[in-house]
Amino acid sequence: MVTFLNCLTLNHNKDDKCSRQKSLLSVCMEAQGKNRKPWGSVNYHLQRLNRGRR
Repeated sequence: MVTFLNCLTLNHNKDDKCSRQKSLLSVCMEAQGKNRKPWGSVNYHLQRLNRGRR
């Protein structure tokens, strides 16, 4: 993600010049999502706590 953001900064927010970094970020994000359990994420627990407060 940092590499992609640095590329955007260097190229004045033109993401067409950062296609390689963008594709690497997409592959990384997809790989992270496959191994996650929905009950283990921080966002899941925060949503549960928020529902209980209403």
